[in-house]
Amino acid sequence: MTNPYKLARRAADELREASGYDNYDIAIVLGSGWREGAVALGTPANVLSTTSLTGFVTPTVAGHSGQILSLKIGDRRIALVAGRVHLYEGNTADQVVHPIRTVIAAGATKVVLTNAAGGIDPSWTPGTVVIIRDHINLTAASPLEGPAPPKGYGSGSSTSPICTARDFARP
Repeated sequence: MTNPYKLARRAADELREASGYDNYDIAIVLGSGWREGAVALGTPANVLSTTSLTGFVTPTVAGHSGQILSLKIGDRRIALVAGRVHLYEGNTADQVVHPIRTVIAAGATKVVLTNAAGGIDPSWTPGTVVIIRDHINLTAASPLEGPAPPKGYGSGSSTSPICTARDFARP
């Protein structure tokens, strides 16, 4: 079995080389339909196909382009990941979280996840922005499986309490 963190470091090195950025400050993972709104953030300095990076698989869901757009907002270097993959496409948990591990290995200390979520409130129309504070994992799969992250990688723990995964007050 390939160590997922070594794979992410290799992909991060490839991303940095291709983009010309030494590192990234923030990563934003774009869910379905968010790619169009991302253009409001600015013109990307680089657009890279994720399939050119080690360990990435091709997204099959409409709205996921399979690209990483590199841009600056002020002095912040941003990686826009436009091409998420999902478990329901037949991918493993390691393949699904590989883009996140990659942008963290490329220096991102903040990661924003977006998605297109359904709701039962009829007043919520498509495009309504909501904050999801929790979820129920019915997949029996976990991105925390496998070896612990190496020292200096993100939080450095593979046993992060999931109850604080979306704690917006945390630094």
